[in-house]
Amino acid sequence: MALPVSFMTFNIRREGRENNAGDLWEARKEPVAAFIRDSKASVAGLQEVKAEQLAFLAKALAPDFAHVGKGRDANGEGEASPIFYRADDLQLLGSETCWISATPDEPGTRHVGAICPRIVTCAAFRQQSGGEFYCFNTHLDYAGMQDLSPDFRVQREQAEILCNLIKKFCGDNPASRVVLGDLNSDATAGAPPVLQHAGYVDVSGGDEISTFVGFDDAHWETTAAFGATQKSVTKIDWIFAKGACIHCYKVMSDKYQASNGELRNYSDHLAVMAELSFEGVSSEMATESKKGCKRSVSEAGLQQESS
Repeated sequence: MALPVSFMTFNIRREGRENNAGDLWEARKEPVAAFIRDSKASVAGLQEVKAEQLAFLAKALAPDFAHVGKGRDANGEGEASPIFYRADDLQLLGSETCWISATPDEPGTRHVGAICPRIVTCAAFRQQSGGEFYCFNTHLDYAGMQDLSPDFRVQREQAEILCNLIKKFCGDNPASRVVLGDLNSDATAGAPPVLQHAGYVDVSGGDEISTFVGFDDAHWETTAAFGATQKSVTKIDWIFAKGACIHCYKVMSDKYQASNGELRNYSDHLAVMAELSFEGVSSEMATESKKGCKRSVSEAGLQQESS
């Protein structure tokens, strides 16, 4: 029987200028690596990972973790959305980086209206028990995020492309799928409704706890890059699943103690974790139970997507 798999999605905040020197990547990198390494996550989808950050984490997390994924720029550099996975628990069967655009195989391309090129890192895994699943990690664009009434058009259209890319990568294989990412979207607009229409379930079960909190827990941007513009939406980091049994979901509010004794956030985002399993999932939605699964993702969604 396949054991549950713990998934994490975590925007670690790109390396660059910060208002507070304590929030610089150089100050955070060791604590961030320790947080990921010491977590129970078997799969960690990270966002805003620049090349030097990726190189550092790959070395710091080895040999416990291996990873797949490359940067979003045409030369394979720039921000990446890598998938780190515990090498002793999971076998990588295949992986691919695709650009969320009209030409997903062309590196560096972007969707119309998007501020930056956006990518999805795709991976197929096999558990030691033989169970297989797919995982997809992405960071959708932030166009419109500071609007007073954002309609998240770009994120909605990117999610439609994402669903098609997932179909292409999985082919006819009905194995379970897990989508991790910073979707820069509200629960009722942008990417989440698109994923739900495609048969994916929000594993948070409607939990509205903020995942973007800022380094100072103020829930808005205070960086030199964005000024002091308040975020219109603060739950922007999501885990969606199809064909999975959902055991638990948690927004990780952990902090670390800096060298000066202060308790600090690892990033301006909080990590989100969920424990899922992929065997014995009922074709009907399971009711909440204190034993076994909290919720079950309908396998009917698999049939709907392949039709």
